[in-house]
Amino acid sequence: AFAYGRTANGIIGYSGFFIEEGASQGRQRPWFLSFTFAVACCVIVSGCLAERTRLVVYPLYTLLVTALVHPLLVHWIWVDSSWLNTLSSCRVLDFAGGLAVHALGGLFGLVGAVAVGPRLGRFEGGAVKDLPGHDMAFVTLGTFMLWFGWFGFNSGSVYVYQPNAPASAVQLVAMNTTLAASSAGLASLAVACWWSGTYDLRVCCNGVLSGLVMVTG
Repeated sequence: AFAYGRTANGIIGYSGFFIEEGASQGRQRPWFLSFTFAVACCVIVSGCLAERTRLVVYPLYTLLVTALVHPLLVHWIWVDSSWLNTLSSCRVLDFAGGLAVHALGGLFGLVGAVAVGPRLGRFEGGAVKDLPGHDMAFVTLGTFMLWFGWFGFNSGSVYVYQPNAPASAVQLVAMNTTLAASSAGLASLAVACWWSGTYDLRVCCNGVLSGLVMVTG
């Protein structure tokens, strides 16, 4: 409703609560796709604040972001009559959440990380101490699961802009998604090898995710 409802001065939607028929506007995504966008915006922060916040903080943040902050930004970006899209003849282009999901989640994560500070033991005597992952098998599995889910993010967004898009358009988006993730992962692996002299799987996984985030916008 706040995201795709009829606009109030281009700021926020005010109709369409509980999937009210005929009360939405803009490039509206199906409910489940919008749900995954909102959830993705929240889970980005968990990695930035892991092991440094009380448990009650995360549900409160999730409620704030999913109920107000994310829908508000979605309204500004994906509703044609929003204040942001009426500033000039050029409208904001965010294909699959590069700004409304990843930039917003990353900004919250950055602010939270600055506020809570580094993990205990991260710095010793002014030097950075490496904190390796506990189980690279699960890290790799999680990376592949995210990579697979990204095809729904990007390929599904094709039908928001072109409801009758041919299969070739979806295939092109899926191919670009694959190329971005794989090339970023390989490039990260090569740089890590040149820098440290060893192949670092953690860096490769982070590179894959970075490529996916970049191609989303």
